[in-house]
Amino acid sequence: MQRRLTYLLTGILLYLFLASVPFLKRLPLSRKYTENFSLGRFYANDGSVNYATLIANNDRARIERLRAIEHAKEKIKVACYRLKADASGKLFTASLVNAAKRGVKIDIILDVLSLKLNAGKNKYYKALNSFENVNIVVHNPLRFLKPWTLFGRMHDKYMIVEDKLAFVGGRNIEDRFLVHDADAAYDWEVLVYSEKRAPDDVVAQLDDYFDEMKKRVSTSLDRACLFATDRENARILEELDGLYREVKVESPANYDVVDYRETDAGGECGAD
Repeated sequence: MQRRLTYLLTGILLYLFLASVPFLKRLPLSRKYTENFSLGRFYANDGSVNYATLIANNDRARIERLRAIEHAKEKIKVACYRLKADASGKLFTASLVNAAKRGVKIDIILDVLSLKLNAGKNKYYKALNSFENVNIVVHNPLRFLKPWTLFGRMHDKYMIVEDKLAFVGGRNIEDRFLVHDADAAYDWEVLVYSEKRAPDDVVAQLDDYFDEMKKRVSTSLDRACLFATDRENARILEELDGLYREVKVESPANYDVVDYRETDAGGECGAD
């Protein structure tokens, strides 16, 4: 018995070692990047088409996301380490469902741990993904024969709306980051507004990065979401629709159109 336990522990340690090998050495930055990088670019008054504001308050972060989704007409892209099916996560998903009903194209990249940590509630992902214009993919799903997938996590947290807005920062989609209370996590993010397309447009660069990530390291939700089915889609969509309508009636001002060139969404707003 003791020998078997020794073999088991040795096997686990060996597996964890193999999982960590690709991450033992950090790749250096390319010479092209280091030669072209300059802090002065961030302070230059070069007629930028981008405006930026800090969002420090969790409630404001939730409200601005919902506002942006409400007024989307063509496309939304979301990359997230964790989208939890708690109150904030359900409200976020409900807003995406409403956008999908309006014909908005929605692309989402989730880290696979979002599925594992949300075990038992992955049906909310499945319901959202049931729309033809919604595509959810999973980053780096865990594979037993590829130990390195255990640690190869995606910690990106951003949302792009209509090639004009981008939320970039450290907030996951869950109550801990989107509700201002005693249990809140302290994090910030930047809301970037792009006035028009340009070569140095920050939102366009982030959009290109999203597309590259989606092509390189992702698999379909259906393949990764093993313990959720489509049987409850109708009930869940009805639940989310009711939640969306209820919150919109309670707080209609949170869905009003704003001018991102002038509005303070939680910090000082101005051209970057």
